Amino acid sequence: MILITPETEYEDLSGDADKIRILTIGESTTDDRHANGQSWSTQLEKQLLAKGHKVRIYNLGKTGSSTGILLSRLPNQLELYRPHIVMTMMGINDRENLSYDFSEPPLKLQKLFQIVKERVYSRFSCEAESVNAEKPSGDELKRWLLLAGKEKLPALEKDIRQKTTNDKEVAFYLANIAEAIKGRRFPYDESEFIHLLDRAYQLHPRGSYNLRMLLGVLTTKENPRCLEVAKEILPCGINLDDDFLRWISECHNKMKVPLSHDSLSIRGLSMMSGTGVTANHYQKLAVLLKEKKISFVAMQYPTLPVENLKRMLKGDSEITFVGNQENFREASKTYRYDEIFRDRFRSTWGHTTDLGHKIIADSAMKEVEPLVVKLSRK
Repeated sequence: MILITPETEYEDLSGDADKIRILTIGESTTDDRHANGQSWSTQLEKQLLAKGHKVRIYNLGKTGSSTGILLSRLPNQLELYRPHIVMTMMGINDRENLSYDFSEPPLKLQKLFQIVKERVYSRFSCEAESVNAEKPSGDELKRWLLLAGKEKLPALEKDIRQKTTNDKEVAFYLANIAEAIKGRRFPYDESEFIHLLDRAYQLHPRGSYNLRMLLGVLTTKENPRCLEVAKEILPCGINLDDDFLRWISECHNKMKVPLSHDSLSIRGLSMMSGTGVTANHYQKLAVLLKEKKISFVAMQYPTLPVENLKRMLKGDSEITFVGNQENFREASKTYRYDEIFRDRFRSTWGHTTDLGHKIIADSAMKEVEPLVVKLSRK
């Protein structure tokens, strides 16, 4: 019982039994934590409630996720939330060809065995460790940046150890300094700070913060050393943040090295050769939701043509499509780019401001409200 006890962050559904329940799936462009509580998902729910509809939207967006990682969590989420509608805006992070297989055990006993296997694997696998330390003050960071050169590393570490003698905290501060250097400009020169991350890794090989920095940099720059780091932390796969699995698989993909490991397979994940992973996942998702009689709303990113999504899903008439090209084109005639987007995440669009999220929510409302009305009548 200890091994199979669920460990979730999910909410209490007792008050939502008579409501139309909607799941929104995506990454940082959906994640409410990335939108100061004003994501398009949150704003859509407010609009539906204002029109008198009994709905509840559960925002399951998670920053940095690819479609394979998003869908690997979905079967459990469908079982927990029992949604009437699943909405997606996903695919922009699909760079590593991490594929998910939806095959479900046909027998309840097999499903129970799978749950137990996951729990056992999780409990007895290694884990990345977070460090409970304060970020360096502005003055400390300025002083340490002056000592950040490779030849001054011993002096820098000596200075940091006046604040703490804990190796894990020293590693944490070295990663903070590396991040500050990296953030000065883009594209960056990793030689300016990679020695800091290397030393942080030596001091705390399981440190979540410095591992995140190191693996992210090595993967972005297609450095073969990412394979060494990946090999060390891959056994923790089921306990690692999704970002780590994405970077590990992206590293293997870029280095053209096959990747097969229990930490992936236990979640139904594997490396897919070739291209088309996004379309493959959309098609698998459409089949799954149709089997479970759950309505599917596929939404396109801002400024991009919805026709691309329709082609992926072969124009399935049972799927509700939401476009965000024409509405953002019109908005750009009234508002400056930086009033709609907070960055240039992609060439013609980026992470949206509160206003940008509202533009998405308004577009979604036009298509989702009729679906909610239809489902409410059943």
